Amino acid sequence: CFDIVKPPLKEQEKIAEYLDNKTKKIDILIENTQKQIEQIKEYAKSLINKIITKGLNQNIELKNSEVEWIGKIPKHWEIKRLKYLCYDLISGPFGSSLKKEIYTKSGYKIYGQEQVIKNDMSYGDYYINEEKYLEMQRYKINEGDILISCVGTFGKILVIPNKFEKGIINPRLMKLNIKKNLITSKYLGILLKCELVFSQFIMLSRGGTMGVINLDLLKQLTFSIPPLHEQKEIAEYLDNKTSKLQILIKNKQKQVKLYQELRKSVINDAVTGKIKVC
Repeated sequence: CFDIVKPPLKEQEKIAEYLDNKTKKIDILIENTQKQIEQIKEYAKSLINKIITKGLNQNIELKNSEVEWIGKIPKHWEIKRLKYLCYDLISGPFGSSLKKEIYTKSGYKIYGQEQVIKNDMSYGDYYINEEKYLEMQRYKINEGDILISCVGTFGKILVIPNKFEKGIINPRLMKLNIKKNLITSKYLGILLKCELVFSQFIMLSRGGTMGVINLDLLKQLTFSIPPLHEQKEIAEYLDNKTSKLQILIKNKQKQVKLYQELRKSVINDAVTGKIKVC
């Protein structure tokens, strides 16, 4: 059992009325801020979709892409399927070839969903020895490769930077070895995260489950592709814009937490008699 503060009945009614009024106002602030967060996220999505289909120059001459979900694109852009933008699209090895008993404390790293979801290649400590690494060269990663999480985390990708621990992918990843004369890793990374890709997957899978991505569906993805110099300009522009929007979202999320803490504090102070309710 524990002790509670029990004011007279009349004062209890005043406290309840006070808290109803105060918490209602705070709840409205929380709801409005959460709506603002969603609006910013929607704006970011629409901005990316617009830029990757129309480019940065809104006055440029357009042509019909002949792809329903893409619509009109700049006249000098091309339409290409993902399979023609890559040398290889590879699924990770069978699970039976990477059993835990072969893992070592150092050597060549095994990359999985954890690194992709966290967008952090330094995370994780699963390794294999050199003999196993040489045996599994087909699955090794290279600078500029794109890793895609293929189970349960649709849309999670990681672009391999110029500095990384040598290693291979595990069965829960797919690897794209891109044609750098056609597309940059950064630009393809933007494309693979956008709403148009989600829409295409839904159409291509004919309403099937989105829990697992397979290579056949991935190869059919269709994109509007600008020249390389425009890809770099667009990627830089979107990096700048989206990073600012992310900062704005984080600040709004901090506001929500502060409002939630304020709500708890108001209730606590009122029911423990720390403030006098008139």
